[in-house]
Amino acid sequence: MHLPTIISHTLTLRHPQPDDALALFGYASDHEVTALVPWQRHRKIIDSQKFIGAICDRPKTLFFVIVHTMHNRVIGECGLIHITSQEAEIHYTLARAYWGQGLATQAVNTVIEYAFTQLNLMTITAWIIADNIRSMNVAERCGMHRQTHLPHHWLINETLHDVYIYVRHR
Repeated sequence: MHLPTIISHTLTLRHPQPDDALALFGYASDHEVTALVPWQRHRKIIDSQKFIGAICDRPKTLFFVIVHTMHNRVIGECGLIHITSQEAEIHYTLARAYWGQGLATQAVNTVIEYAFTQLNLMTITAWIIADNIRSMNVAERCGMHRQTHLPHHWLINETLHDVYIYVRHR
């Protein structure tokens, strides 16, 4: 699937490049960033390099790196997975230094708008660990509402976590 470059107010969302691995590793190795996500913390730069290669080749997936336009720096990622003709699941991760500035909300809104207008999707979902209050707030600020509660659904760091599924319809 062709991945465009999308420019919003202060962000550029674009296809990841091999050179992005160092910036990605910066936040993907952060204990606080990865404490409530369903993937393993990156322990070595090679983990980030492999991740970029794997995610770019994954079918039914659109993966953008989030670049802070003013700093010209990769500060996170946002993308769609499990894309069908009608719906997709959105995911997002942001470097801790950029939390609380509205940037995740901006990126998520941008990708949702792209999904609705360019991919003609009807529904976007977000699976969020119940303890991840910041991520739930982003979803809600982007017009998503909590639809489903899955108790003890995801195993992360040897602990089962409840998951909420958030939904937004076009």
